[in-house]
Amino acid sequence: MRLDQTPAFASLLRADEALAVQCFDNGQVQWSELPSHWRMVSDGANPGVGPRYLEAAHIAKECGFPFLLLLDQDFQAPEGWWAAYWEAVKNHPSASAWAPTLDGPGRQLSPFCLDGARPGDAPTTDSLLSLKRHVALNSGLLVRTDPVLTADASLRICPLDFSDFALCHAMGLRDGWLAPVSLRLEHSSSTHLESSQASRLARFRWFAYGAKGWSRLRPEHRLSIAHWVLGRGLQLAFQYRSMGFLACVWRNFLRGDPPGSNT
Repeated sequence: MRLDQTPAFASLLRADEALAVQCFDNGQVQWSELPSHWRMVSDGANPGVGPRYLEAAHIAKECGFPFLLLLDQDFQAPEGWWAAYWEAVKNHPSASAWAPTLDGPGRQLSPFCLDGARPGDAPTTDSLLSLKRHVALNSGLLVRTDPVLTADASLRICPLDFSDFALCHAMGLRDGWLAPVSLRLEHSSSTHLESSQASRLARFRWFAYGAKGWSRLRPEHRLSIAHWVLGRGLQLAFQYRSMGFLACVWRNFLRGDPPGSNT
């Protein structure tokens, strides 16, 4: 992809604020000319977004930045959207994180109350939500820098899928609270995009491995997580007529093998 053609690039330019931006990519992103206050890390590595959040938090800490805004390439917000974050922090200065409402096809995706292991629709609220029971997806999530650093272990066992679950869980362990941002945004998911079998298999390995990590963090969700992973594995196996997806359930979820160890 081209970085300067992503929704996130355009959204950052519409923020009406010269935000300090750190971009990470796995060596496959193309770009021409970045704004002077942006920095790019293109090291060819793909450790997952969780470890990248930790890298960004260390950089923010070194620079003296108390807040970190997590974005993916699909983040799309209207003109002047950054003002809504300032207002949210002003209204709820004691929160650990601030999140917009993200809508997907037919329902609200974020924030949500943990219901077993699956995201459930959350009622619209202007009040604080306990991070012991709630999760916000990591697209557009504003967090304090220090809590991200204390989430090191959680983010490393959920490096890609479930990284948002893991981060909110770690903040919840420290009695953190989630505050609303007065923005309602559309959110797309790679789960529903057309993809080759090889690409979908590679992503499902990460999903199964992340689910294993989440089940370790929240063992009370282990059974419902297992149903979720097996159900998705069966759906993909039928869709692509490949038993490789069920092999991922065994290797990456049940045994907990990292994706790179698959043969």
